[in-house]
Amino acid sequence: RGLLDQSFDSAFSAETSAANWSIASQLYVSLQPSPYAAIPASACDDIRSGQSQCCRVGEDSLCACGHPLSTHESCKIPKRPGYIKPPKCSSCKRCTGFTYLPMYPEECGQWWLRRRRDFNIVDWRRRVRTNPEEYACIGCNLKLSDHETLFETKEMRAHRGAPVDDSYMPLHD
Repeated sequence: RGLLDQSFDSAFSAETSAANWSIASQLYVSLQPSPYAAIPASACDDIRSGQSQCCRVGEDSLCACGHPLSTHESCKIPKRPGYIKPPKCSSCKRCTGFTYLPMYPEECGQWWLRRRRDFNIVDWRRRVRTNPEEYACIGCNLKLSDHETLFETKEMRAHRGAPVDDSYMPLHD
């Protein structure tokens, strides 16, 4: 198997793991274009309509603070449907709430980077964390800085017509 296959597998397995975690926990976390962002016509119809997400986020996904979601506080689910505030990190003081940033260059259309002999994933993640406006999302072509990390219950997603349960799995259709 080639390096490109391995790159796809790592990004795909992260999405699958995140979907499985969401289904089990009934807390769906995803990267979405911010409501104020003008989504380009080149974005998939489901993303433009709000029926899909740019990326599924799971317990192993990294926050801008550098720690995985699993090290953040538990989400406080409101009694009435409404906004779920992203949880703060339990491991550091600088985190004001979980903000997803890509873990792999493939998520930004930079699949070739891992083929470079001197490529360092830790350095790449540090650059994305400090300059998210320089990276684009492959789902919608917006800058990463034009996104938000959305926390929803299963009921909230179903109410807006977004996929839940098995329909939330990657490549379901």
